[in-house]
Amino acid sequence: MSSYKNDAKLIAFFGRVSYDYDGRYLFTASLRHEGSSKFGADNKWGNFPAVSAGWRISSESFMKGIKWINDLKLRADYGVTGNQDFGSYLSLNTMTGFGYYSYNGRYFQVWGPSKNVNPDLRWEKGKNFNIGLDFSLFKGRLYGSINYFSRRQQDLLGNYKVSVPPYLFDETFVNVGTMKNTGLEVDLNFKAVNTKDFSYDISFVGTTMRNEFVDFSNSEYVGQDYYDVCGTEDPYPFYNLQRIQKGESLGNFYMWKYAGHTEDGEWLIYDKDGDIIRASQASDEDRRIVGNGMPKFTMSTSHNFRYRNFDLSLFFRGAFGYDIFNIHDFYYGTRNFTGNRLQKAYDKNFVVSSSANPVVCDYFLERGDYLKLDMVTLGYTFRPDDWRFLDRVRVYGTMKNVFTLTSFSGVDPSTYQVNGLTPGGQGSRTYFPSTRQFIVGLQVDF
Repeated sequence: MSSYKNDAKLIAFFGRVSYDYDGRYLFTASLRHEGSSKFGADNKWGNFPAVSAGWRISSESFMKGIKWINDLKLRADYGVTGNQDFGSYLSLNTMTGFGYYSYNGRYFQVWGPSKNVNPDLRWEKGKNFNIGLDFSLFKGRLYGSINYFSRRQQDLLGNYKVSVPPYLFDETFVNVGTMKNTGLEVDLNFKAVNTKDFSYDISFVGTTMRNEFVDFSNSEYVGQDYYDVCGTEDPYPFYNLQRIQKGESLGNFYMWKYAGHTEDGEWLIYDKDGDIIRASQASDEDRRIVGNGMPKFTMSTSHNFRYRNFDLSLFFRGAFGYDIFNIHDFYYGTRNFTGNRLQKAYDKNFVVSSSANPVVCDYFLERGDYLKLDMVTLGYTFRPDDWRFLDRVRVYGTMKNVFTLTSFSGVDPSTYQVNGLTPGGQGSRTYFPSTRQFIVGLQVDF
């Protein structure tokens, strides 16, 4: 039998001041003083300020003669956020059982330290800066925003490799590392047609982002310049698909570069000098960056139509400019795999010897770009004049996951995660398929 108890406390004080002058000049400042029991004794509290300012340019006197601009606002903000999303007691010296010891014919529970203690554990902080332009044009027919963002995440919380000795264990939970994200967001909305019988509205959201892992070290912990991540599993374990490296973006696929096959189906790769060698002769020094799993551009767009009582809406989304390691092709796509195999094992990958294990190289790396019709809804609205207690009745049907346009030869590329520490890559062959859903509904307004 066993039991378990966990406890943590979080408390915050918040203050804010706002100023608005004639709707033209806007200013807001806030301060959050927050404390968490999870941190070290001298670091439980953190201060998180934020400030934002806006200038409604369209309200200025020099803009009065420009009729096609209805609203134009320039804004900027800066703020600091904190993260304490981890387990309790990591800053305390806790004990754990180390089995039993026999003494004078009796067995006694042996206790010892459960981890390396870090009394200096403190808040992870994200420093965010945004500058944007909000607009409404042509009597509100075209409106939206353009926004540049920069986010610097520092004092990252996580398990960190340390030497033994002086530490008891080879990992310590610490604040170390800095990561930076910058990008541009565009949000556009356009009322293309608006008549009595027909209307058509378009909306578009697009984001481009650049990521960099700035450093793995701080003044106390000096770490290595890279970590290999995204490991594979049985029956082909002990490989890593990606490397997180100082000065590089997350999502870099770090592996051997494919150079072909021998006549008997053995894998060939390029070594560090660019020469072709057998994969069985390759070393870690021959690996290189061969692609990246973080999309350079993501987007979504919706199209809403109305014709008299009929309405139709289409929602698309997509991601572009990135790579995916076809993990299911790697496991199931060669004749070496014992069990059910993909058809590829007998056509595209038939050149691979049935006695040769698959090799982690860019042979299995493909472009992950896709455009998906994610949802379509068709409806009809009844508005009879002689209904006494009902204003309207709408019947509709919705289909989700309608189709996907992609050159990726594996499963639905949208099921691969493109955020987190290993975008575009997964080492597990576990697969939860995307499903197509059909929904029929009825809306009644009284």
